[in-house]
Formats: sequence, C-alpha cells, structure tokens
Amino acid sequence: MKKACIITIMLLFSIRAYAEKPMLGITGIDSLTPKGKRLSSMLEEHLHNILYSTGIFDMVNTDLMKDQLIKFNCLEEKCIIRFGRDAGIGVIILGNVDERGDEAVITLRALGLDVPFDGKNIYSYSVEIPLYQKYSSTEYSYICEEQAGYFVSSFLRRYQLPVPIHKDRDGVFRIDRTITGTYSLYRLSGTAGKDRPRLFAQAGRVHLRDGAAFPAARSTALRHNDFILITFNEKSSFISNFYYGRKREIVFKESSPLDVLYMFLFTGPASATMPIVAPVFGYYRNSDWLGLSLWALNVAPYLYLEINGFVNYPHQFRHDRRNIPRHVMAQWHFAWYFAFAGGAALFVDSFAHGYLRNSSRYLTKASFMGNDLTAGYLALISGGAGHFYRGRRFWGYVYFHINNALLYLLINELSPGERYDWARRKYVKESVNETRAYTYLGIFCAVKVVEVIHAVFLKDRIRLGTVLDESSSLEPIFYFPEAGECNVGMRCNYRF
Repeated sequence: MKKACIITIMLLFSIRAYAEKPMLGITGIDSLTPKGKRLSSMLEEHLHNILYSTGIFDMVNTDLMKDQLIKFNCLEEKCIIRFGRDAGIGVIILGNVDERGDEAVITLRALGLDVPFDGKNIYSYSVEIPLYQKYSSTEYSYICEEQAGYFVSSFLRRYQLPVPIHKDRDGVFRIDRTITGTYSLYRLSGTAGKDRPRLFAQAGRVHLRDGAAFPAARSTALRHNDFILITFNEKSSFISNFYYGRKREIVFKESSPLDVLYMFLFTGPASATMPIVAPVFGYYRNSDWLGLSLWALNVAPYLYLEINGFVNYPHQFRHDRRNIPRHVMAQWHFAWYFAFAGGAALFVDSFAHGYLRNSSRYLTKASFMGNDLTAGYLALISGGAGHFYRGRRFWGYVYFHINNALLYLLINELSPGERYDWARRKYVKESVNETRAYTYLGIFCAVKVVEVIHAVFLKDRIRLGTVLDESSSLEPIFYFPEAGECNVGMRCNYRF
C-alpha cells in the first residue's frame, strides 16, 4: 500500500531532482462543522492564491493531494511528512478550523521537509476570530483572506530556501538565480539514518555575482552541491503591507485633508466634555470595560490638578492681597491646557477603540479614521491622542503621561509666584530659572517630535482576531512543594 502511494504521487507530480522552485502542498484545512468547513475551503483557496502569487513555489494541486492522502489513509503527521519527502515536496501546510460557539479558532502550520528544517515546524499560527455576527459570503472571504495573508507573511519571514551550487561546463560554479552578495556556505555531511534529518554544516563564506559563485576566503573550497540559504523578508513585508492596505480600503472611508479642520474645531469641546462624555458615551456605551478601568486609573491625577487649578484660581489670592505660590499659578495654567486640549487624548481613545474594533470585524466603514494627517495633528495638540487614534493604547498612555509630566514641569518653571509688596501696593513676580525652563522645553519638544512622527507612521489597529499561539510566552506559575507552602514564579515557553 505504501509503495502504491509513493508511486502514484511521483507519477502525479513528476518532480525533478533539482526543481527550480520548491514544491509546496496544502494537505487541507480540517473542520467538523458546516460553518467551519465553509471557512476552511475559503482558507485553502486564499492560501493557494497568495502563495502562488509570490512566485516562490510550484504549487501542488490541493484537491488532488487531499484525495490521495485520504485514499491511502495517510492522515497522521508522520505519514504526511514521509509522503512529502518521497514526492519531493519542500513545504507542507496543514491546519484546522475549530468552531466554538460564537467564535472560531483557526490553526495553520507550515512544515519544512528540506534542509534546514527537515520535518520541523517553520511557523505555527493560531488565531481566535468572532463569528457571532451575520456575515455574508463576501465578508467571510475577507476574513479568510486576511488570516491567510498574515500567515503567509509570517511564514515567509521564517522560511529559508536551500539553493545548490553546481559547476557548469566551463568549470565555473554557479547557482540558478541571479543573486549578488556574500552568503554563508553550507555542505551536507551525510544522513543520520532513514527518516532522520540530513546533517549539514557551515563550510565558509561565498561571494555571488549575478549567479556566479566565488570563494570568500582562501580556506573555502567550493564543491558541487554545496548550497546557500536565502530568505524572503522583502516578499514577507510586501504581503503584510499589501493586505494591511487592502483592509484599510475595505473598512475606512476615503480620508481628506479637511478631516484635520474638523478635528481642530472638535478639539476644544471634546477635551472640555471628556470627564463626562468619555466614560458614559464612549467606554460604557461600547462595553469597553478595560478602557474604562484604564481611563479611571490614569486620568485621576490630572483631573485633580485641573479641578484644583480652577477652584484655587489666582484672583482669590489677589482679592485678599495674599501671596500667590508658584504651584497655584502652575495648576491654574495647566488646568486651562488640560481642559481644552490635554483631555482630548482620552476622548479620542473612548471612541476610536470602538470604531477600530467594529472596522476590524468588517461591521462598519468608519469615517474620519485612518488619516495620517489627523494622527499627526492629534499627537501634536494632546499627548498620546495620535496613538489612541491608531488604537495603540500602550503607546497612547506612555506619551500621555510623559507629555503631561513634562508640560507641568515646564509650566511650573514659567509660572513664577507673586508676592504682594505692601510698600509699593502691588504684586511682584518671583524670579524664574531660565536654564531649567529651557531644559524642560527642549526635552518636551524632542519628545513631541518623536511622538508625532511615531503616530504618523504607525499602523491602525484593524487586525481581526486574537492571536493565541506565538513563538514565545511568559506566564506566572504557582506551585506547592509542601503542605502550607506556596511558591510563585514565572515560566517562559519557547516554541521551535
């Protein structure tokens, strides 16, 4: 039976000993539910189309491959790897769709059968996507295309293709690609037995010029069938950027420079009403409980400064001819900034997070989102606002606190206290430390430049799904060595 399977596959694909392109086969995406099978068939189609479009692989007919695997009951991973090696396939992709109520978990894996992987995982990808909305066939196709694009991009970033060096009739060593550069040279050193990884070692360095190979050092002697490993980082970046841009076109309405004008008119009222509008009509209405918790925790000290600044305003001191401390003047000036500009950042977060979440799920086509000029303007006028606009809460709160802290220190230096001179019957301002003030101003301007550039070039957070399986993870652990004892630690997992 095994021999019949091998003979059938070799006749089907007619693999050459040294194909110009590596062969890639998709064994099929398994699923046990009707909706899961619908997703799996779309995933297979998009994976095939995206991989074929890269021009890197010769694609195996997916339906034919699945039929043969089922026919010969070759469904276990070890059998699939043995089948792929016998058929001359370099990469095999397999996976499954597991439907769990209103969510589905898509798991995809790429196995490398040639050196340097030899049956090991090149990349594993597991993502949980929501399915409680009533999607059309077009939207299901968008979802599968997006996940296939992310998988292929990450897979190509890790994939290494062995390219053999051969000697032509003129005695010149060459490779079958027009590559120029210096690469590590590798050489096979035998096998470790049947179905075992092929052993290889680095044999030096090699210079390539338009496909011709030359030793990089005198100690390096080229041999027939030595090889180099090439990568596809540029292809990976292209695919990632292409599908990110494609999704922006699908979920965002066309942006306009006038959006910045609307945001300018919107800034003051939004910041002033932030303490009420953001928690009630933003976080609460969108059921964003994490956002509401972060808002309450992070806004508290600045709301205190704002309220205290307006309550203890300088005119009260002047009415009674009392000295006005520096911190009273600083809080008064900071209160005006935070009331009509600084609070805009959290207002933006309370609404942008919900807009981006709905857009990522293909539920709405959002207006005023995805505009680079708007992101830059918001980052300029309010700390962290540009990053909240992009959906990046971590960076948003980082810049929010850095901006507010530096700005308060700067305002404190530029807001001298005033003491009442009874002899001259007027207020006299205290001295200002100009060196310290200019230092804070320089730091603030430098941070602001970095923040604006970062916000403009940052991508919007519109990726659908929650990635469950990455190459490494860090998690807390609790263990009890003896009765009544509890030890706490951290565990790091690395997948390879």
